[in-house]
Amino acid sequence: MLTNLVYPDPVVGILSFGALMTALRSRLKTGKGCLVDLSQREVTTMLLGESILDFSVTGRIAGTMENLHRDMSPHGVYPCLEEDTWVAIAVASEEEWRGLCLVLNKPELSSDSRFCDSESRHSNRNELDKIIALWTRKQDHYQAMHRLQDHGVPSAPVLNGTEVITDPHLESRGFWDVVNHPEIGPYKQVTTPWLLSKSRRGIPEPAPDLGEHNHQILSELLGLSDSEIADLITNGITGDIPTA
Repeated sequence: MLTNLVYPDPVVGILSFGALMTALRSRLKTGKGCLVDLSQREVTTMLLGESILDFSVTGRIAGTMENLHRDMSPHGVYPCLEEDTWVAIAVASEEEWRGLCLVLNKPELSSDSRFCDSESRHSNRNELDKIIALWTRKQDHYQAMHRLQDHGVPSAPVLNGTEVITDPHLESRGFWDVVNHPEIGPYKQVTTPWLLSKSRRGIPEPAPDLGEHNHQILSELLGLSDSEIADLITNGITGDIPTA
């Protein structure tokens, strides 16, 4: 998907949920609570596993690779028929390479000395990418994906926001849930990225507004009186209005 999202933010949220559920399960079994200490920096570093492992073994510092792969070729996103539409292609084996040659209607490429093995293809990847792009530019990005996958070539369309929301695969998986927010109305929201055999994933209600449960928590859990809560609000210690 084309996005400018700061990926660690939602990833940390998902991992926080897992950590919280683990802590609650531990409490149910042992009767004792625990402190969950989760670092966004450590989560972000964890996502760099392959590069960190490579450096720890070889001392090699990974550089900018865009959509390339250190070993695989072809490996990238290629322009399609409509403006700003793309298809991702990743060839990891000789069988996949032969399948790609058939899709391109160029079976002779499989025996071309420039592309006869992964090392040769990687060395001549710029020339190879141009050949592939000549074909993809004539294809709808979904059409290209289906033709490639039918020949055993790993491929997927690059989706924009609208295409992600309406993606048939995500719809069939029940990935989206419609949440009815009291201020903005119904909207699609992501659910959990996993399915459990004995429970339905979904979102029972929208996220609470700022300070929505302040009074309930302060009075029922902490035992504060209405006047004490009012003092906290007056002194800016709590409230339901953003400070900036």
